[in-house]
Amino acid sequence: MIYIQNITIQAVAKTPQPKQYVEPLMYPDNKATKRDIAEFIMDSYDLGLLNTLNHHSATHVLSFTAINQKQLFQITSDITKLD
Repeated sequence: MIYIQNITIQAVAKTPQPKQYVEPLMYPDNKATKRDIAEFIMDSYDLGLLNTLNHHSATHVLSFTAINQKQLFQITSDITKLD
């Protein structure tokens, strides 16, 4: 299981937009890639399609952008693999 917590969603716009904090999620596959987890989050919160996946050196950070009806969203979260 993978525990996804501290999920924030922020619309990308010319002026600063407030961050939306959403409930944590559990992903059943312990060997999933960050792309799989990002698509799971997008499906769970109806965020549209994956636009870009940011690569970080830290394995516990997930950051990506999604596009839904010409609106970009920046999504960040922490991921923890559970045994």
